[in-house]
Amino acid sequence: LKIINRLNRLYDKMVVESVPERMSNAKLTLVEKIEKTDEEYIRDWLNQDYEHATNFPENLKVANSKGIKMRSKSEVLISNILDEYNIPYIYEKPLRLGGYKTVLPDFTILDVRNRREVYLEHLGMMDDVEYFAKNLEKIKAYEENGIYVGTQLLITYETQKNPINTKVVRGMIESCFN
Repeated sequence: LKIINRLNRLYDKMVVESVPERMSNAKLTLVEKIEKTDEEYIRDWLNQDYEHATNFPENLKVANSKGIKMRSKSEVLISNILDEYNIPYIYEKPLRLGGYKTVLPDFTILDVRNRREVYLEHLGMMDDVEYFAKNLEKIKAYEENGIYVGTQLLITYETQKNPINTKVVRGMIESCFN
């Protein structure tokens, strides 16, 4: 009981991931890690193999601060906000939904804390009726596959008269990832 209490006092205030950092090399050789650190998890997630989208590459005209070419200035603004909060993301990573439908979320975002992917769609031409209808179908496909708005699907939008509001985007990102 004394040993357990001593260990409890020693490790009580530490995050489990930091325990190996405080162990001697001799003890460390006896420990088998069962979970990746956040840094390892992020690195592996960002380096995963996936088939890059090839739809309309001529529309990838605007580069963000990391040099990733995107389709709109608004998407660059969103990527800059994600970078500002150190939130890992992949641009236009194909997502296979049920019924053999594949969609290209503008951003596939890694929710590190919950070890899951969250998708962000930017709807940049909401005043275009055809665009609006097409994206409603896309949102419906997400929902039919258990990906719901506000939980695992985030949506930003704008029209010609109402451009994207970066304050709202920041608020959405903070509420979901902090």
